[in-house]
Amino acid sequence: METASATIERSLVVDALPASDGSRGTGILATQFVDDAGVPLGPSTLSVRGCKIARARGGGIGIFGSTATIDDSLVEDTLPDGNGEGGVGIAISVHYKGLQIPKLHATRTAVIGARSGGIGSFGAETVLDGVLVRGTLASPVGRFGDGIFVSAFDDSAGTVHAGSAVVSGSLVEGSTRAGIAIFGAPLQLGGSFLSCNEIALDAELVWGGLARERAFSLTDVGRNVCGCNTTLAACSAQSAGLKPTPLPSR
Repeated sequence: METASATIERSLVVDALPASDGSRGTGILATQFVDDAGVPLGPSTLSVRGCKIARARGGGIGIFGSTATIDDSLVEDTLPDGNGEGGVGIAISVHYKGLQIPKLHATRTAVIGARSGGIGSFGAETVLDGVLVRGTLASPVGRFGDGIFVSAFDDSAGTVHAGSAVVSGSLVEGSTRAGIAIFGAPLQLGGSFLSCNEIALDAELVWGGLARERAFSLTDVGRNVCGCNTTLAACSAQSAGLKPTPLPSR
């Protein structure tokens, strides 16, 4: 939907297909309508409750320059689009015109078996409370694969949007790359378990396709555990030189 409001409850969205050019294929999409003069007419407002989105060819739920709440829902087995790109379970981003800060609040929601990334935030204000992100896979060419990733983002005017993310009471497990990855953005983490990921917690200065740098921040509010099986410890960030997952197509 474009510049609209919608509540979707107790619904099943299965096998969303890409457009004729191979792009998109998002199960549920909320974005801004752009008129013939290139002016966005305002954000959408989306509420998703008790839904299942499965096998979407491009992305499970996409929010661009809009506001969304997601509760008690499952996003499962998202796949790359017809061009072999995307597959992120839930993605939220600043609109390329950058007029509004997008906001996402997800609770009691699971993202399982996503491609490239589980939940991705690009310059948005994102709150994840009691989410499960499990078994995030790499792209078809073996890249990316972070369970949760948070990145700064610049709009078409070159304005940088750092965004913010709060992750609490959540479980991220079995990610091909990082359980949580930060790219030049702030993140607060509390009461969460990062289990059996290739890298538990990664933080990088580099963000964006032009390899720009911006300081990240990580606030640990306690009760976080990282590790696998019986090898468990407090979480600490490392920098493995990871590159950010690209923004999915709109």
